[in-house]
Amino acid sequence: GKKWNTLDRFFVGPNLYDGKGAEVVLESFRVLFAPFMSRPIAGRADRSPLPFDAKTGLGYADHYPVMVKIRLN
Repeated sequence: GKKWNTLDRFFVGPNLYDGKGAEVVLESFRVLFAPFMSRPIAGRADRSPLPFDAKTGLGYADHYPVMVKIRLN
């Protein structure tokens, strides 16, 4: 079966956690899920990403997007 894992990363330089100016909020990291970005998986309660199809122009990606907040001080 399919196994979920983390595909994307955010690389954060020291200037985003030095207490000056903009700061990354590490605990805000999450996978962004919206129902319109997915399709049902037969026989399961969860859903999988709707991959992009170059022929039809429909779909999004082979994985859900990730996000992190950046706070301005």
